Amino acid sequence: MQRRSFISLSLCTAAGLWATTPFSGASLPFKPPLRLAVLTSENTLTDTYQGVVELLTGNKIPFEFISSHQELEPYQLLILPDHVCIHDAFISRFEAFLARGGTVLASFQAGLTADFSRFFSPAFGLHAPKLATYSPGLIRIKSGLINRHISDHEVVMIERGMQVKTAGADVLGQSLSPLTGEPDGFPAVTLCNRVMYFAHPVFAEYHKFKTPWSKQLILNALNLLTEKNHPKILTIPV
Repeated sequence: MQRRSFISLSLCTAAGLWATTPFSGASLPFKPPLRLAVLTSENTLTDTYQGVVELLTGNKIPFEFISSHQELEPYQLLILPDHVCIHDAFISRFEAFLARGGTVLASFQAGLTADFSRFFSPAFGLHAPKLATYSPGLIRIKSGLINRHISDHEVVMIERGMQVKTAGADVLGQSLSPLTGEPDGFPAVTLCNRVMYFAHPVFAEYHKFKTPWSKQLILNALNLLTEKNHPKILTIPV
């Protein structure tokens, strides 16, 4: 793959980014008979909300918005998108949700405490979060279900992400240094048991730039989580 130049990368031309990152154009159908909830809060930005609605409704994925004060018992899959703020009382319900076999997809700062100093649960398998020092950035995706229908293993993320360190989570995508194009030591996509995490605000990214690989990564993540943890109630078309 031809190495991209971060110096000349423009934030204003998503079409130019699409030209440098090949994409198969195929979406993976996601039709779960399980209940999916999307957590919201007052500080969740409009770009994030719109990205969630556009991606899920556009792919005919039923979901419900809930607040952190609501119970999680009715749901099997929970999305914590980008900037959602977590109340302390939610944490025990979150842990109980996982203990019952629930699965979680979180992105950017949504898994952090209110002061952004740490992850609010050890279930993420991550620690030491801080804002990345650069944007845009490259991430290298491992082969497998998370990379399905994405024809290139390296994709551009325009929005600034988080730099985190692993504490037991498996790394499915690696952040690359903008200077060398080599791994910079920070994971970009992780999976720890039933919790998947994207270090970038992928929902806001999809709304603002409509990058097809951000949509496909989210669809792949939802399918991976359900295939891994709810195989008897989900069949993934090939």
